[in-house]
Amino acid sequence: MRHTFHLKTLAVAIATLSVASVASAAGLDRSGQDITAFLQDGTYAEAVYTYIDADVTGKDTSGNKIDDIAESYDFFRYGVKTDINDTFSVGILYDEPFGAAADYSGDNNFVDANGEGTNVEVRTESITGILGAKFGENKNFQVYGGPVAQRVEADVKLRGPAYSIANGYTAHISADQEYGYLAGIAYSKPEIALKAALTYRSEIEHNAQSAEVYPTLFFLDFQQIAVKVLRLRHQNQ
Repeated sequence: MRHTFHLKTLAVAIATLSVASVASAAGLDRSGQDITAFLQDGTYAEAVYTYIDADVTGKDTSGNKIDDIAESYDFFRYGVKTDINDTFSVGILYDEPFGAAADYSGDNNFVDANGEGTNVEVRTESITGILGAKFGENKNFQVYGGPVAQRVEADVKLRGPAYSIANGYTAHISADQEYGYLAGIAYSKPEIALKAALTYRSEIEHNAQSAEVYPTLFFLDFQQIAVKVLRLRHQNQ
């Protein structure tokens, strides 16, 4: 089954998986979408690799122990920039800004009778082109902006009695690419080693196609409801 799937809906679904420590109220943010590479002087390039192996444990509502649900993950970002002249600068930034990785195992309400656990994985990639212009008597101010291309895909598996009739639900959200922009202003005062910037990023809304598998019970319940409605209509005639 395929339909339009909103990334905001996915974020809510992940929050209901009790993985607040993995995909918290801060959203799914991993990289912070840093642009400091573009704000460096002269020609500059950087590459940053990050690996995180968190340990998140707890208990379900039945008191069963939940082992570590936080899958280890890594992400990469790089940035390059150069000055065209003393006024204009250009740069390209790449990062993997948002994501989530949760995997349940053991004997708890998030694992089904076959031993298959709830699993969620969200992956994103983003590339940004930036053009900046300096102004002011000493070129202390800089305005900058540019387009952003962002790609997202995800997989969701809901397993265990915690999800009631949704136990067994599986969804693959196909890769989707959408576009936005960023804009900002920076101020620098080299004499006192001061450099500050304020950046705005536009909202990017993804409408991705998803392939879904619903548990049989889900359809049976709707069939039973449909039969009851037909019976009531028949009685009222």
